[in-house]
Amino acid sequence: MPNSTITAVYSATAISTSPALLESAMAAVPVDFDFLNLWGLLLDDDETVLAGQSVTRTLTLKMVPTIAATATATLVSGGGTGIASVTLTNPGELYAAPPVVTFAGIVNEPPCDEPERAPASAVAVMEINVDDFVLIHAGSGYVTPIAVLSQGQLVPGGTPVQVTLTEVGGHITGVTIVPGGPYIIPPIVTVTDAGGGTGAEIVLGMSVSSINVTSVGFGYMSAPAVVITPLFKQMVPDTANQAGIVASWMRGEFENALKLPVDTLTPVVT
Repeated sequence: MPNSTITAVYSATAISTSPALLESAMAAVPVDFDFLNLWGLLLDDDETVLAGQSVTRTLTLKMVPTIAATATATLVSGGGTGIASVTLTNPGELYAAPPVVTFAGIVNEPPCDEPERAPASAVAVMEINVDDFVLIHAGSGYVTPIAVLSQGQLVPGGTPVQVTLTEVGGHITGVTIVPGGPYIIPPIVTVTDAGGGTGAEIVLGMSVSSINVTSVGFGYMSAPAVVITPLFKQMVPDTANQAGIVASWMRGEFENALKLPVDTLTPVVT
């Protein structure tokens, strides 16, 4: 079965401060989303646990979307030509970064009197859709929670996504998204509240809105299969050292914030 998640675990021990204060401080260290965006990894879970004098924070990262996008290709005209267009059949859900699009069809070698054959190329255009979020923590004490979006990368001329929150009993119970895009990198969500609520954690992902052919290629005898590969899997396939990519990812962030040594357990790939 293909690998789908990486779990990174960090541990610190209370020395000159109370374990409860260390737990609170460790949970408050911001996640390095720049790293995750670069590699195409999506934060899927984030748990901080206190046991005696030790505090452990466990971050679970998804290297594949919740739902994979699918598409079909159409040739320009009959056999032996290029690709005219790609039709999206499923946009997928919760991609961390634009996936890599390739074509699995064979480009036949040309006779000596014909133009050189060439493979086609295409790029995925991304949007943030209604289900492209993970509510990791509901938080507590919220009265009028507001989702503030920062960073991210919207294509010039694109429409910003809108996020509104539903609160019941002081907890975030619902996330409503008005789709926006095209996005290259999804924004970071920070939940603010005039009533003093804390602890909510929400992560945005992306879906494929369309696939643009950037080079039609030449020499396809039949429509090739469209292969849509998550960015992380394209850069670091299952045969490579996927765990090694995140081995020391957040250690420096924790040590700078806590002013304590932090142990990094070997990441687990599943």
